[in-house]
Amino acid sequence: MLLLRSDRPFDPPLEASVSDALVQQVARGEHDEALRFYRPAPTVAFGRIDARADGFAPAAAATRAHGFTPIVRAPGGRPAAYDEGSVLFDLVVRSDDVLHAREDFVRTSNAVATELRALGLDARVGAVDGEYCPGDYSINIGGRVGGRAKIVGIAQRRIRGATLVSGFVTVDGADRLRAVLVDVYAALGIDWEPATVAGVADLAPEVSAAAVEAAVGAALAPGAEGPAHPVADATLALARTLVDRHAA
Repeated sequence: MLLLRSDRPFDPPLEASVSDALVQQVARGEHDEALRFYRPAPTVAFGRIDARADGFAPAAAATRAHGFTPIVRAPGGRPAAYDEGSVLFDLVVRSDDVLHAREDFVRTSNAVATELRALGLDARVGAVDGEYCPGDYSINIGGRVGGRAKIVGIAQRRIRGATLVSGFVTVDGADRLRAVLVDVYAALGIDWEPATVAGVADLAPEVSAAAVEAAVGAALAPGAEGPAHPVADATLALARTLVDRHAA
């Protein structure tokens, strides 16, 4: 398992395209299986359904008004926001299994939640009522006033020969994310509960982004060792040919 890490964020559409490029390269045997970590530029990722909705243009405009860049991601789901206060990850493995997506979701989410609990967080797997980009395998923690709030979103993409598991952990800056999502969801006419946006720092400010990254690495690739590498030039070259798929 190759560890990848970028020293600086790419432009958001290119960042999403790198994930696409990696899964294609792994499927073709052109790249080792990989776990990539990165801290993104401010981004709102829309699913393709919302990108075709009547409210998408005003939602994209609201995204830009907050200093975020709108993109269209390959996995489905409703809009999600993240920035440099979040830890994003891509796990890309060889696989021809198209039948066990649910089991993989369960295994991945439970592994990440277990490692986050080792950091002292009350992390649990399951949807939160009214959460943004709802999913049965989100990871939530106890909210600031006794409720539950989402801190981890996980998605999958499967192609012939490889599987991509992507996700993000909100560490700090939840207020920034909440503010942009309020306006984006209003433009799309989607009901949700803004209080479901939270970060690790809201309940455990002593837990650093580096500690969260290490926990995710231990959950997803416990056997991976050695220094992290930058994204290869060949991957970036392929990614640049895919940018139009993700540009809003």
